[in-house]
Amino acid sequence: MGTLNRTLIKNINKSDLINLFKNYYSIGRVRLLDHENQTLFLDRENYSIILFDSYLTNWIEIIFDFYDGPEEHDIFLKKVSTEFLTDVIFGYEQTTTGDARFLKIKGGKIERDIYQKSYYEPHRIIMERNLGNKYSTEKGFEYPEIGNDLTDFKVLDFDEIQNMFMDAGYKGNKNQSLKEEYTHLEWLQK
Repeated sequence: MGTLNRTLIKNINKSDLINLFKNYYSIGRVRLLDHENQTLFLDRENYSIILFDSYLTNWIEIIFDFYDGPEEHDIFLKKVSTEFLTDVIFGYEQTTTGDARFLKIKGGKIERDIYQKSYYEPHRIIMERNLGNKYSTEKGFEYPEIGNDLTDFKVLDFDEIQNMFMDAGYKGNKNQSLKEEYTHLEWLQK
């Protein structure tokens, strides 16, 4: 159980993306490792943002930490998509609470946005957002109206969200020059 998330950005130079992070977020230390380590900066109670080459050419992958939930990086992701006229695909599941999110931004415009958010007292999962046309992965899925409970409706899981990544355009040739290099950015919170 925990938080699963994946962000993919197409046709962007990693150094340009790192500079954009440094201009948008409060970034401290930067470390290059041969593996991902989400706890690297917890010694100062800060989270990590991890960037690395995806398994497919022309894609960069990001693993975010979250302080405030799955919408917290939306403005940044939209900024990346707008400034670089590119595709951004984001997926998220909080397996403990049942929150799920899928977001596709193309050229700064939201193409698909699904957010199923959990609430308490009593616990329920609500359809918070459902923008854009369904992808083929969602063909048999039925969702409630916005603001309604997902009881008896489709609650997304991370495997389905991963399949939606392909529907959203995560395609290409296998990255033959893939290196085990993970850039860790310290996201300062204090």
